[in-house]
Amino acid sequence: RQFRVTRDVLEVLARQGGLRITIITKSPLVTRDEDVLLRIAERSRLAVHVSLITVDRELARRLEPRASTPEARLRAIARLRRAGIVVAANVMPVLPKITDLASQLEALVTALKAADVSYAGMSTLRLRATARAQYLPFIEREFPALASRYRQAYSGGYQVREDYRSAVRERFTALCERVGVTYGYLVNDAAAVSGGAGGDVAQQMVLGV
Repeated sequence: RQFRVTRDVLEVLARQGGLRITIITKSPLVTRDEDVLLRIAERSRLAVHVSLITVDRELARRLEPRASTPEARLRAIARLRRAGIVVAANVMPVLPKITDLASQLEALVTALKAADVSYAGMSTLRLRATARAQYLPFIEREFPALASRYRQAYSGGYQVREDYRSAVRERFTALCERVGVTYGYLVNDAAAVSGGAGGDVAQQMVLGV
């Protein structure tokens, strides 16, 4: 925000062509660079991915205490879409027994539809060794009733069982279809839905902001 490093990087990219650029962010500050993003989209394939796992403000505050509110992120999606920029939602990660209820996912997908999101992707929580060392103590503090279930669920690896992952994915894709939100994976981004020019993709750059 202060040193405008990301904007400087975007300015460099705006002078190039034929790139494939994905910006991943939780911050509505991305809208500040709308003018540069539009210049990039004229010459390259561009998609902005906004991470959003719940529209429950109080729950979001517990899960991501230093991140922007869900409402602010939805407003950012809507603003960029009005400008004609491709914007995806990363519903990542879906948290077992915390954000995976059908009612929660439906509220989220409905809000994304209202914001005119270009498409949405999802994945369930993955906990590799380093993440597990930090995240499981967080669960014990914030959701103590789930602590033992989380430890058991991730005792055999960094992912929960395949049947659970499949069930959540099917629920989410069905919701997207019913509500009218295009479902897609992160790797599919702008290649399938961007209106940007640029011909053959020369390279891909991902900016995590």
